[in-house]
Amino acid sequence: MCNTQVCGKKIKSFINNFGLEETQNCVLESGHKGRCSYRPDYKIFGEYQGKIKEKISNAALSTAGETANNSPIKNRAYRWSEPPISMNEETRLKKEGKFRVGIRKDEAAPFSNCTKIEKKLYETLKKTFLGIQDETTCCPYCDDQFTFEQFLLNAKNPNSIQICHWEPLSEDEVKHNENNCFWGHRQCNITHGDQNIPDLIQRLKKMVNNLEKRFPKCTNQY
Repeated sequence: MCNTQVCGKKIKSFINNFGLEETQNCVLESGHKGRCSYRPDYKIFGEYQGKIKEKISNAALSTAGETANNSPIKNRAYRWSEPPISMNEETRLKKEGKFRVGIRKDEAAPFSNCTKIEKKLYETLKKTFLGIQDETTCCPYCDDQFTFEQFLLNAKNPNSIQICHWEPLSEDEVKHNENNCFWGHRQCNITHGDQNIPDLIQRLKKMVNNLEKRFPKCTNQY
């Protein structure tokens, strides 16, 4: 068991976009040098630390946003710091010509959720970087072990690693939380899509049954 003590010094308090007060505390080791930080130490990744820090930030802390110039949804923003906008509100704001005013409601999450997710993603990636293999360093969909190189691939590469959610994001409930988030292959995540798990299982079963009927010779090879 790891007994490393963290600094825990309070950095600041603020009101999140849900109207709740939250506190940022230092998560670096006790007695660390330099500034306190609510983010882990990425120096372990050496020359890749900048790229890995950005990748985890985009996955855990910030929203995907929109790239269209006439969108009221901001392109990248912290999930806890901007006013959430529903799909209906987005349509209305666009008609009113009000642009870059907030984040998608389904992507909003408290700061505490985001930091727990960051720690989870960080620990998995750290193990992969150090060559440690266990159940947490496998894709939960296909069960293949991650390689560190896959985390460095272009985001559009089907074998690249991205954040996934067991239950799809929702405007009615915060789904961006530690238990619902994990690393997975892009192609596996695309297959999952916005379906819930029972629907995904039924769809995959139907596809397998259909393919076995259409290509019986291929089925006999396995």
